Amino acid sequence: MVLVGEDEHGDVVGVVTVHLFESIHSCEPAAWLTSLVVEEKARGQGVGSALVLRAEDWAIQHGALRISLTSALHRERAHEFYKTRDYEHTGVRLTKLFVNRLGDAAPGQSRSSRKGGAKNTRNPSRR
Repeated sequence: MVLVGEDEHGDVVGVVTVHLFESIHSCEPAAWLTSLVVEEKARGQGVGSALVLRAEDWAIQHGALRISLTSALHRERAHEFYKTRDYEHTGVRLTKLFVNRLGDAAPGQSRSSRKGGAKNTRNPSRR
């Protein structure tokens, strides 16, 4: 679901996206708040709060018993925003970067600097 917030002129000043998915460890679907963006000029005016509340209502209406999100470690203001809306720190997100299909290193990383390095799997007799 994508929801937008508009100002008094009908200009979009915020957007929230929420997904519903089934999980193997629960009979009820889980909701995931995947993005919340509010224009700088509209921050502090309740746009983000209204969008999150509407996303939560949508999730509840669709059977979710909980809603979760992830936020980068450096986004401390965002963390406080969610905590004041009764979101709790319940876990840790771990990320693994993959190389692209051509075997190139992730941005900022050379092939030789990757842990374990990239191995040439080509058969030497076929060169």
